[in-house]
Amino acid sequence: LLKYKDLYVQTAEEYLQALNKALLTLEKKPEDKTAIEEVFRSAHTLKSQSAAMGYQQTSVLCHTIEDLFSDIKEHKRKITPELADLLFASFDALTSSVAEIDKNGQEIDVSEQINLLKNSVLEKEKSIQAPEIEVILEIENEKPKSPESIKDSNKIKTISVKAEQLDEMMNLMEELLVLWLSLR
Repeated sequence: LLKYKDLYVQTAEEYLQALNKALLTLEKKPEDKTAIEEVFRSAHTLKSQSAAMGYQQTSVLCHTIEDLFSDIKEHKRKITPELADLLFASFDALTSSVAEIDKNGQEIDVSEQINLLKNSVLEKEKSIQAPEIEVILEIENEKPKSPESIKDSNKIKTISVKAEQLDEMMNLMEELLVLWLSLR
C-alpha cells in the first residue's frame, strides 16, 4: 500500500479542494443540490480510499460527513452557519491528516472532530423524531395441499421497518464491505 501513498495524497487533496469549494457554495446557497451532491460524493470516495489505504480515522470522519450529507440530501437536515463552521473544521482536520500522511505516512488523531460531528447529528436527531412505522406481518393462512407447499404456507409477505434502522443497517454493511476490501 505504501507505493500508492503518493496517489492517495494527490487524489485526497483534490477531494478536499472540492469539499471546501462546495461548502463555500452551500454557505451562500444552502439548497444547492449540485454542491450537496459534490460534498456527498467527495466524502464517500475519500472515505473508501482512506479505508483501503488503512487510514481508519480519516475514513470514519469522511463517513460521518457522508452520513450528514445523506440527511441533507433527504431534507432531514439543513445547512446552518453553525453546521458550516463545524464542517469547515472537519475539512481542516482532514487536510491536516492528509498532510501528515504525506509527510510521515501516518494519519493524525481526528477522533475529537468525529465526536463533534456525531454529537451534532445526535442533537439534531433528538429534536426531530422519526415517525414510527409499525411492523406489519402478513401471513398466508391457506392449508397446505402437498408436502412441498408446507414450506410456503406461512410465508411472510411484508415487513415494515423504521427507515432509520434500515439506514443504520445499510451503513454498517457498507463499513463491513470497506473493511473487508481493505483487508484483501
